[in-house]
Amino acid sequence: MMLEIMNCLVGVAISASLLPPAVNCGIVAISWYFVSSDKILPETTHHQWARYAWISLALTLVNIVMIWLSSMLMFRLKEVLPIEKKVFWSDLGIARKIYQDWYQGTRTAGT
Repeated sequence: MMLEIMNCLVGVAISASLLPPAVNCGIVAISWYFVSSDKILPETTHHQWARYAWISLALTLVNIVMIWLSSMLMFRLKEVLPIEKKVFWSDLGIARKIYQDWYQGTRTAGT
């Protein structure tokens, strides 16, 4: 039950980080399209709208890349992905085993 709640919470957090810049990019791009067809506004206004759209798109792409990188890091730390045998990863497995043994010992000693 708790795992399902955590999965939903992670999904909501990812959506909350991706949606605002993506929606802003779309709104600003459409606004730029209509502003660029309007000859009343100065040319600098057209460039500002385009720049805002590109900044929002860049922020969306950076968010996607950072979410992907952090998920790969967490998969490696949680040993979900296959890991190349290196000193750090073998030490991580040993440390996890020691912690699990210690944690089981403290739980049985307390009951």
